Amino acid sequence: MNTVVEETKQSFSTLRNIAYMFTTFFTSLFYFVFLVTGIALGVGLSITIIGLPILAGVLRASRSFMAIEKALVGETYIHPVRNEIESFFAAIKTELTSTENWKNVAFLLASFPLGVVSFVLAITFTTVPLALICVPLFYKLIPVGVMINSEFRYEVDSLPEALVITGIGLLLAYVLWNALNYVATGMMKIVKAV
Repeated sequence: MNTVVEETKQSFSTLRNIAYMFTTFFTSLFYFVFLVTGIALGVGLSITIIGLPILAGVLRASRSFMAIEKALVGETYIHPVRNEIESFFAAIKTELTSTENWKNVAFLLASFPLGVVSFVLAITFTTVPLALICVPLFYKLIPVGVMINSEFRYEVDSLPEALVITGIGLLLAYVLWNALNYVATGMMKIVKAV
């Protein structure tokens, strides 16, 4: 009975990790576009008085983005709340000089390449095994084959051959989905460490 419960937990963990890897791409893309645009706009307009509040707002938003990232991995993000009322320019100075804000921005910008890699791995490592597993369903409708080089091509044209490909797909699913678990767990540890 315990093994069934453990296998169910492991399956749920795998699905959760795959979902996390897909989500990471979209959130990191949003963060990257928002932060690069906001920082460029704030720095570009800093000659005028308008640029500094924009830059301060972008830096403050980085805290909320880190809270979202921490929530995705099951952590709580705690940042200090200031109770004292500051003047407008003192609040801007506080945001611009906060090392926590700049650390958040650096992490969020660096998470974009990780998000792209995780998305590519998640797509590849889920679709290839699923396609191989489903070969017996469509091998008669669509030519299914493997081309190793320009001279050797193997085509699946019988049910036993399709079932062998399904077995290979199941083996790949086991190996690649465990690899995805390790990658997702590593990415979650990085977020927790920040």
